[in-house]
Amino acid sequence: MLTAIVMVCSLVTPGDCMQFTDSRGPYKTKEQCMARIEEMVKSVTPTLPPVPKQFYFRCADVEKSLST
Repeated sequence: MLTAIVMVCSLVTPGDCMQFTDSRGPYKTKEQCMARIEEMVKSVTPTLPPVPKQFYFRCADVEKSLST
């Protein structure tokens, strides 16, 4: 199972990043996770300041994230 994670970093202020973790998932396939990442980017973009930014993303394995 995978969860979608998007991180947005300012290109103007180094180190200024925000992380968004999906609350709908987890997803069974990488394709479903990537589709959710696209939705998240579209949703979050209008709320961000109008400065140059870089998006990073990944589909994290939920089982590995929860193991101790």
